[in-house]
Amino acid sequence: MQDATEASRTMRAIVDDAAEGEAFAAIADPEHGEGRETLLAIARKIGRFDPDRDPTLTSAIPAGVTYLTQFAAHDLDLRGREDVDGRPMLDLALIYGDGPRHDPFAYQVPQGPGEPRHLLRIGRARPAWNSPAWGAARDLPRASCPHLDAHGIEARSEVLIPNTFSDSNLILGQVQTLWALLHNAVASGLVERGMRPEPAFETARRVTRHVYRSALINDVIGSWIMPRLRTRYVAAEPQLAARDGLARLPRAFMTGVARIGHALVRETYALNDQRGFEGLRSLIRHNSACRPADMPLTEDWLLDFGRFFDLGDGRVQHARAIGPHLARPFALGGGVRLDHPTPSDGLVLRDLVACTRAAAAAEGTMPSVRTLVARIEAAAPGLLDGSFAQDAVRRRTRLAKWLEDVPMPAGRRAALAEDPPLTLFLMIEAMVDSAGAHLGAVGSALMAETIGAALPDPASAEDIALARDAAFHGPAPERMTDLVRFLQRHYRFPDGARLHRAEPASPAPASSKRKPSETRMLDDQNAAQSSRLFEVADYIELGKLVADWTQNEASRPKCIDELRRQLDGIAKVPDNFKDVDFVEGRSDVLVIRLPEKDLMAEAQRELEGASPMTQPPYRLPKFYDDIYHRHFGPEMTSLDIFLARMGDYTIARCQ
Repeated sequence: MQDATEASRTMRAIVDDAAEGEAFAAIADPEHGEGRETLLAIARKIGRFDPDRDPTLTSAIPAGVTYLTQFAAHDLDLRGREDVDGRPMLDLALIYGDGPRHDPFAYQVPQGPGEPRHLLRIGRARPAWNSPAWGAARDLPRASCPHLDAHGIEARSEVLIPNTFSDSNLILGQVQTLWALLHNAVASGLVERGMRPEPAFETARRVTRHVYRSALINDVIGSWIMPRLRTRYVAAEPQLAARDGLARLPRAFMTGVARIGHALVRETYALNDQRGFEGLRSLIRHNSACRPADMPLTEDWLLDFGRFFDLGDGRVQHARAIGPHLARPFALGGGVRLDHPTPSDGLVLRDLVACTRAAAAAEGTMPSVRTLVARIEAAAPGLLDGSFAQDAVRRRTRLAKWLEDVPMPAGRRAALAEDPPLTLFLMIEAMVDSAGAHLGAVGSALMAETIGAALPDPASAEDIALARDAAFHGPAPERMTDLVRFLQRHYRFPDGARLHRAEPASPAPASSKRKPSETRMLDDQNAAQSSRLFEVADYIELGKLVADWTQNEASRPKCIDELRRQLDGIAKVPDNFKDVDFVEGRSDVLVIRLPEKDLMAEAQRELEGASPMTQPPYRLPKFYDDIYHRHFGPEMTSLDIFLARMGDYTIARCQ
């Protein structure tokens, strides 16, 4: 038996790079030749849509925690001036950068002359048609400089934050905004009570990192890892086998656990009461790079965080079940976040390449699954008891079964069953150990040991007492739900921009008079969309289905329930439809598809009486804007445009 010192030293290696004989070796070159073809075949199976998959099968992870975890992974990857020893730190560098002296663009200009900056910039959203005339300060800070840019545009296109990747999707950007709001609430409260700006900034940063630490323990580690391991890791001081901090960014975490976060991403999200069915493609494009003309956000795009973190009102959405499957936009040819998508490229393939790439010796190499299992068992006996990972024969058999219908030579299939890509293994492990509700045992250890080792230091009792007096007026938030509730109480965002829906127990306001900031720009009337109309979240995926139905008659749904299954994650089929019929066009016959008479008349009556001052504007599918408006992100390809238009005109009705 190993003594405690040796076990601790061995455990330190769990998230370390591979030593000699420990590296993944089943594929010599994952980026070229046979190696790439092998991963391409695996990616095809992972990305293939399974119409028999139960769409109600979700993980136990709240949807917002997916993006909080993504935020933490990028925080680990961003080094600041405080990282003097080069160790990865969860220090909120994504909002603080190198501080107000070195990154002043991320901080508000102080009111007094000569005063140091101490508050982070917050962007003000644009009012929607029925929201307050002065938009709520709930967006990332955005700006443009048409006099300096080669092609000036009338839009706020640049994000004034230390790492623009935080604006890579709408949900991630709004998670970042929560931390900026927290810092400002504490810092401004301290200054109002007489503290100078510089010490107020430092105190607020320590307190904000303290709350961040608690949320990472309770929400990230507490949601992702297996329940039986939570006693060990979900505590004010997680019981880590590795006593020291991280020496370098763990490849096994960043290219393994962090990347299977893509498997948790939903195809559709309800953002708030106004936007209850938004597709993944649109959320990833709705940022300063891809839709600068739409920035800053209008208030109808702001998240109701009660739909992303569990506030106890039954409205929270959960992430997809963890398994060897991804949202369709991430599959081969999906084109999401890729500059030049091709049918043989996609996020799923890039994830597989990343976890199998043979790096230069100076950078280290990816440890194999059997190496990770051996390290965990040596350092923390009993941690893997009864798990899928612990039984080598079971691992090999299950992986061989999954690879059975993946085209490749039998010898390579056997080698991969013995030595699988880490991402694929963690996906299958999660399905076996927890039916996709959480990570499996190895994934849980990698997650908890990495996050736990990089946590920021807790704030002192003195700092917490100052923050309680200046801002919290009670205990410091410990979970994201606590944070969301505190920020809503503190900033009192009005209806239409609230961080969460008003809770029934909340007392009525003392006065019915509106504050100046709550003066309505337009009337509160809202013409709700007819429940008889289709809602489409992804026109490109719809176009792919239409193309398949056209070319393969056997793929066409035979009944309305089968249509709903095929359209899951793409479009909603209204309840009034009881059957489905296909009318195929002919080159020698002009088929004029007339709309339903009553529905057309109803829409015409509504639009004839509509006023832009009392009703929402007529809403076209957003992809038309993506085609015609200038932007800096990936262009829609000609194929994307063709598929989206085909999806639109095939299924569109009078609306």
